[in-house]
Amino acid sequence: MSYPLHPSSLLKIFRSGLSTFRLFASHPSTKHSLVSSLRRYVFWHFSLLLCPCKRLVPFIADTSLIAGRGLSSANSCYYFGFYEYEWMTFVSQVLRSGDLFVDCGANIGVYTIIAQALSANTISIEPSPIAYSFLVKNLSLNNFLENAICINKALGDSSSTNLSFESTSDLATGHIASASGSCQSVDCETLDSILGDLHPTIIKVDVEGYESFVLDGASVCLSSKQPLALLLELRNHSARYNRSDSSLHLTLIHKGFSLIRYCPDNGIFSANNEGPIYGDCIYVNDIEFFRDRLLSFTR
Repeated sequence: MSYPLHPSSLLKIFRSGLSTFRLFASHPSTKHSLVSSLRRYVFWHFSLLLCPCKRLVPFIADTSLIAGRGLSSANSCYYFGFYEYEWMTFVSQVLRSGDLFVDCGANIGVYTIIAQALSANTISIEPSPIAYSFLVKNLSLNNFLENAICINKALGDSSSTNLSFESTSDLATGHIASASGSCQSVDCETLDSILGDLHPTIIKVDVEGYESFVLDGASVCLSSKQPLALLLELRNHSARYNRSDSSLHLTLIHKGFSLIRYCPDNGIFSANNEGPIYGDCIYVNDIEFFRDRLLSFTR
């Protein structure tokens, strides 16, 4: 015997559907192809219900990614393409062949794939053994593994201790644990010790609130006069470690970095140190260098 859905369940489904529609309708990558994008989204979720196995999805420049349950970043690439639109567009338009891109919290390697497709050099650091295995698989299936440096460690302010890593059902949201519990111990390294004399053009740091510790371990790199862009995810997750995003912002401003307002579709690229300090933030230490890179970009 079947039972009708409770009104509260129907309301929850309706709200979820409305939220998804609004997301697709407003996202820069899908708002001009809304129907086909929503069709792809619905098809994908029905296919996962019928067969929850992992499968390959197309990405950029004839590359592919392993997607499926627990791999939200790859799934989002399938729905949206450049799902983190400003960051991904910035990376794709700034990097040149031979530049060094450092992916801190590389997860399954989406940003590393973008950089490798541009013939940039890459160093990818990911503490989760499971996410790291998908990073290596994604690089291998796209024939990028031989040219990439992959490190299965956490990043922090010291190389002398191990850290506890807390996994989640979605590989994109695992993080360094703020308290003891059912976590796994992972080796820790500083970014300075990994980079040595290397000079990155872009460093992406997406480590679920642990950004300030990672940058504390990169003081030499941040003091360099070489042009450097930092992509930092600042969503107040740092509070779990008794840190604040505003303090990190002020530290970077003191070191000569500027928070950038970047709008790919209308060419805006300017200092915006007043904020807001939230979301996928871009900091640079040489505005003119990166503005010139963007202006000289050719598809």
